[in-house]
This record gives sequence, C-alpha cells and structure tokens, in this order.
Amino acid sequence: MVDGYELPYPQPLSFLPGWASNFGVLANITPVKSSASFATTGREILIALRVNF
Repeated sequence: MVDGYELPYPQPLSFLPGWASNFGVLANITPVKSSASFATTGREILIALRVNF
C-alpha cells in the first residue's frame, strides 16, 4: 500500500529583467508512506519470479 500527498509551489521570476523574466522555480514536497512484504526463503522468491515473468 502506498499513501501520500504532494505539495507543489511554482514561483515565476518575473522581477528579473528582459528575457530572464520568463524563468521560474518549482519546489515540490512529496511525503509518502508505504508498506511491503518480502519473500524470506529461496522457494518463495522462485515462486514470485515464476508468477511475475
């Protein structure tokens, strides 16, 4: 299961002179919670590989 959210923040740099006023900065924060279970024996790994490929 994956659970999270994203908070983007765009900031145009329009205060710059001339052609540079078209640039900007984009900041992004993405906290994510996840959980997974993994195979613990060689037999479980082989079965998982056989099923997925």
